[in-house]
Amino acid sequence: MILIITLIFGTALFMSIRLTQIKHHNIIVLRNFLNKAKSEHQGLLYIKKAGIKNLSKFLAGFPLERYRKYLKAKLIVSRADKIYTSDEFLAYKILLAGSGLVVYLGLFNCIDTAGVIAAMILFMFPEYELKETRNRYEREILTEFPYALDIITVCVEAGLTFDAAVAKYIYGVKQSVLRDEFKSYLRSLGMGESREEALKASALRVNLREYSSFIYAVLQSEKLGTGIAGTIRLQNNEIRIRRKQRVEKLALQTPVKLMLPLVIFILPAVFIVILGPIAIKLILNFK
Repeated sequence: MILIITLIFGTALFMSIRLTQIKHHNIIVLRNFLNKAKSEHQGLLYIKKAGIKNLSKFLAGFPLERYRKYLKAKLIVSRADKIYTSDEFLAYKILLAGSGLVVYLGLFNCIDTAGVIAAMILFMFPEYELKETRNRYEREILTEFPYALDIITVCVEAGLTFDAAVAKYIYGVKQSVLRDEFKSYLRSLGMGESREEALKASALRVNLREYSSFIYAVLQSEKLGTGIAGTIRLQNNEIRIRRKQRVEKLALQTPVKLMLPLVIFILPAVFIVILGPIAIKLILNFK
């Protein structure tokens, strides 16, 4: 009897010690993971980056050069080439689509046509994000550009060179994408590039018609020896006219864009409010 009690007590003691060790190990693992996730700001962000990094290494062995060039062009235009490489962006798209399939399978216990369509939409969604990023970048550039040209024109007319006027603008305004672009231009000059090379590289980076027109007008003015101030003022007037035309175009498109939500959401509610009481009275009378 004493032997049986001893065996039971020993077994219980061993199990409790083992459970404590497992629990302590799990706490340590969880603490290490949370510390690592905290250094990456968010746990999900850390998991996403780790998954993209590992999958991109796997995808690097596949012969997808044409698609990689397509994605690289998209990333450069959207100013996201410093965030993702081509393989990392492809890995991000695949992970997003795969996660959607897993969630769909967990919800409906099958993968049908709707699930495949949802996965395809998720696969294309990162490119839509890049497009929205590019549109936001263009809006910020076009919003600030006329005011930047005003400052640069005043500085040039006051006797400063073009580069000094750009530097004056940079140190006199708050953080913006246009300010960063002008800083990159001055940094290129400081690294030994000529003004023509630095300006052309800036035009290629921004890839906007208004900005490129301004850059090449400045280069042409420099080659011909004409006054840069007059050239910049002329470009500024043209940019303001184009901006006004763009706003008028958007204003004319507004009624067309409002037509669909008006027909689908607003008109049915109006009809229900107006005709609902009449329909109820007719139903009650006929009863």
